[in-house]
Amino acid sequence: MPIPQLSVGVPTSIAQNVVYALPTVLCFLSSSVAIEGSLDGTTWTALTGANTTGVYAGVAFVRCPTAAAIVNCET
Repeated sequence: MPIPQLSVGVPTSIAQNVVYALPTVLCFLSSSVAIEGSLDGTTWTALTGANTTGVYAGVAFVRCPTAAAIVNCET
């Protein structure tokens, strides 16, 4: 199954527990819900907490384990 990719500058609605690929540039990620990131798509680390202030993410994949979210990736 192909992995959907997020685009830079486009707020995107992501589904719960679905893995999304990030662009190959360093992104500042902001989200409406806490999200997790991974370098390999198997080991996950929290990127943003409940306040979702945003973070520069040097990861290849993101997911939201708790609910659907709106994620924005800015360079």
